[in-house]
Amino acid sequence: MAAQRMSLREAIEGSNSSQLPAVDNHCHSVSIEIKEGGESSCCSHSSNNWLNSIMEEGNKYLRSSLQKPKIQTVQPYLREVETNKKSYDPKVVSIGPCHHGKPELQPIERLKIPMVRLFVKKREVKIDELYEEVVKVASDARKCYAEGLTEKFNDEEFTHMMFLDAQKGRAPDEKDKDDDEPVHLLELVRRQDPKAFGNGCVISSSWFTRRSAKDFKTIGIQCKPSRTCQFTDIEFKSKFSYGILTLPKMIIDDTTKSMLLNLVAYESCPDNANDMGVTSYICFMDWIIDQDEDVKELRSKGIVMNYLGVTSKWRIFSMI
Repeated sequence: MAAQRMSLREAIEGSNSSQLPAVDNHCHSVSIEIKEGGESSCCSHSSNNWLNSIMEEGNKYLRSSLQKPKIQTVQPYLREVETNKKSYDPKVVSIGPCHHGKPELQPIERLKIPMVRLFVKKREVKIDELYEEVVKVASDARKCYAEGLTEKFNDEEFTHMMFLDAQKGRAPDEKDKDDDEPVHLLELVRRQDPKAFGNGCVISSSWFTRRSAKDFKTIGIQCKPSRTCQFTDIEFKSKFSYGILTLPKMIIDDTTKSMLLNLVAYESCPDNANDMGVTSYICFMDWIIDQDEDVKELRSKGIVMNYLGVTSKWRIFSMI
C-alpha cells in the first residue's frame, strides 16, 4: 500500500498539500476530480450524464412547444370515465390513422374506393396524377400526428390511406398555404370566431358565487342570449339595481355530449397551448344549471334549445 500512496502523490506532485484528498489505506483504487477554484464534485460520471439529460429534455420540450400541436389520442384520465368512453370513438367512418381498420367501421370504409372513383370521373382527372399530389404532401401529413400514431403504416400504406381519406383531390397551392392553418377539425370548431378565444371564459366581476340560473332570477340578474354561439361569448354587466348575464346559445341534442367531450380532450393535449375556453365554459354552465328549473329558465330566454325530449338529460354539463 506504501507504493500505491507514493504513486498517488507522484501523480499530483506540485499541488498544494492542503488540497490533497484523504486516502483510505484500505482502498485499492482512488477516483479524483479537481475543479476550478479547488472545488470537488460529489457526482459520479453517470450522475452528471443523468443531470445533463434532464436539462436536454427541457430544451427539447421548449422546442416542441414552439411547434404546431400534434393530432393525438384522448388522454387516459379522460377515457377512464366509464359513461364517456364511447363518446371519443367514431361510430360511422374513420379519417386518419387513429381508428383505421376497426371492424365496426368497415361498411363505410368499403365505400371510400367507389367514392374516389366517382370523384375522378366527375372531375375528369387522371387518378395517377391525383395520387401523385397526395404523395407530395404525405410526409408532411405524417408529421401532423403525435409520435407513435403512424408507426404501424409504412410510407406506401400511409399514402394509400390518406388518398382514400382526402376530402379534396388536390394538394394546396403555395398561395393557399398558411402557417397558422389548424391541423385538427376540432381546432376549426374552436376557431369559428378567433376573437372569441382571446381571453377564455372569464368573468372578472366580483359578483359571482355558486348560484343557479333560477337564483339569478330571484336576486335580479337577467339572463339573455348573446349574438353568437361561441362558447366564450359570456358577459356580465352590473346595473344600479340589477345585472345582465349574457350567455351563448346552445343546442342540446344527441351529438352535444360527444362534441364537448372531444373539445375538452383536444384542449387537454400536452402540446396544445390554449386558454381552455371550452373547458371553462362547461364548468361555468355546470355551476349555473343545478336543477330542471334552471334549464327551463334558460330555455325560456332562448339560451338553450332542447332536442333530447327529456328534461333530465339536460344535465349534460355535469356528466362531462
